[in-house]
Amino acid sequence: LVNTKSKEFDYPKGDSNVYASYQGKGGVLIHSFMRRLLYAVEFRDPQILFTNYLRPESRIMYKRGIHRRVKAIAPFLAYDRDPYLVLSGGRLYWFLDAYTTSDMYPYSTRSYGPFNKELLNYIRNSIKVVVDAYNGDVHFYLIDETDPLAAAYRNIFPGLLEPFEKMPEDLKKHVRYPKDLFNIQAAAYTKYHMEEAQVFYNQEDLWQLPDEMYGDSRQRMDPYYIIIKLPEGEKDEFLLMLPFTPSKKDNMIGWLAARSDLPNYGNLIVYKLPKEKLIYGPMQIEARIDQQTEISRELSLWDQKGSSVIRGNLLAIPVCDSFIYVEPIYLEAKQGDRSGTQAGDATSRGLGKTREKQDSASPSREKTRTSALPELKRVIAAFGNRVAMEENLDKALMSVLGGGSPVKERTVPAAKEVLHTSSLGVQALEHYNNAKVYLRQGNWTGYGEELDKMEKVLEKLGDKGDPK
Repeated sequence: LVNTKSKEFDYPKGDSNVYASYQGKGGVLIHSFMRRLLYAVEFRDPQILFTNYLRPESRIMYKRGIHRRVKAIAPFLAYDRDPYLVLSGGRLYWFLDAYTTSDMYPYSTRSYGPFNKELLNYIRNSIKVVVDAYNGDVHFYLIDETDPLAAAYRNIFPGLLEPFEKMPEDLKKHVRYPKDLFNIQAAAYTKYHMEEAQVFYNQEDLWQLPDEMYGDSRQRMDPYYIIIKLPEGEKDEFLLMLPFTPSKKDNMIGWLAARSDLPNYGNLIVYKLPKEKLIYGPMQIEARIDQQTEISRELSLWDQKGSSVIRGNLLAIPVCDSFIYVEPIYLEAKQGDRSGTQAGDATSRGLGKTREKQDSASPSREKTRTSALPELKRVIAAFGNRVAMEENLDKALMSVLGGGSPVKERTVPAAKEVLHTSSLGVQALEHYNNAKVYLRQGNWTGYGEELDKMEKVLEKLGDKGDPK
């Protein structure tokens, strides 16, 4: 209930509290006795009928959860598990991807969908849902006019699905490719990248989705959003990407990218890596981290009684002809003897990203996790044969790009070459820091120019002896 005679708490300020009054048009007016009676019966709450705090402008707000709200309007659609909040024009909006699905598409393999765990063999992300976070207004925008199921729903429910062109231009900038659909497509491509019939029949070139270490357990790697310039691109793009590894092997064999920026939204690009060249995959990098004596010793010291080390999501970032790997390390305090806790807090799932992973703790464990907030303690970076753990990302990149200690013993180069390599690392870090400043300012031109400069410096660094 809003706009009542009772003050609505907003936020604490010093020793007092700040109160506010709802000024939006969300909810339903309950100015009449009949409406109060109906809602008292609906919610089984007689206070709605007899309270003295209601005024003529009071409103009742219900079905405020994003999924519950959209399912009440269009229950025939499947919805993504990860709604995301955006800021546009001084207002907050929730974005949610909606899918048309079926399990009756001819000659198609069925697989379990990520939404309701039911079998399906047809899925299209044809609809983008936008919910006003203040008023609760819901808009369904049809982004794929060629979807026959969406076209049928549009004819059955006129006015429900709006053309994508009607979405405000500023909101269009926040459209992104959904992870749930991307996971389904990536899993299918592990088989269907084989184009020769004999190779496909014998499953000779089967791929798999990579694993990573998360917390203290091995789990399937999640796709992640990143801003980079594609090899054939002219500017930086917002992408969703995921590496591939060969079946039963850990080296990287390729990676899949989904483009989110208009007008290329929805385009999928696969980059296949040369088979004759060893390129470390996520689990191989995880193993190199474990083999690094100093890192392993420090993590073991932290992971004692009273604290728990959380290894966050490993990110593989394409740079030039190689990859930079970044993994955050978090430290979580325990309350009492809770050695059975399992890492999985949403705040510890990557750098600058919100991840939608479920806690992988075994249900047989009797001890539960604490409510302690994990603290970012270190950042691990790996590039070529170099692995470094530092207090923050800048220092970690400086260590691996500026001549830090490698994992394997290597021939010591001449002093001038060491100084030149270190200088190149400093230059790359400077361009990276400048790019971050431009990113905070919203200067995308300057941001892209600094990333281009950093890429050129890294190419020079690679020519100085770092394996790609």
